[in-house]
Amino acid sequence: RLLTVNGEHGPLVLRALWRLGGRDDIVACLDLESGAVLAIFPAGAPHRAQTAPSGFAVPDWARLKATAVEGARLMRQFGLIGWDIAPTTEGPVILGLDPTPDLELHQLADRRGLMDPWFHDFIADRRRLAAEHRRFG
Repeated sequence: RLLTVNGEHGPLVLRALWRLGGRDDIVACLDLESGAVLAIFPAGAPHRAQTAPSGFAVPDWARLKATAVEGARLMRQFGLIGWDIAPTTEGPVILGLDPTPDLELHQLADRRGLMDPWFHDFIADRRRLAAEHRRFG
């Protein structure tokens, strides 16, 4: 699951996680640059996070990210989009997108909240755009 934002400088991937599923609904915290799995934990018990095995990474990570960024570029009217994209032998496949994504799991995976200074600026920009839209219809 990737979160993209459309800001002043175009779309970018803000956060990402890998939901592996299984009996314990395993979630993986990812390095945004490489797609390497940093830690894994059961979705219902993030306090049980464990260091991921060495070399464990999302297949075709660069293309997955590029797919999400291109999708966000094409749907720039949405400021924030959650993407479910699967790596396949044919390349990344978009399974779904959500213009109002659930942010809780991303915050748990990254072990930090979303409301950092960058996100506050993003929200302020979206409010400014909404006010302009209301004013000019």
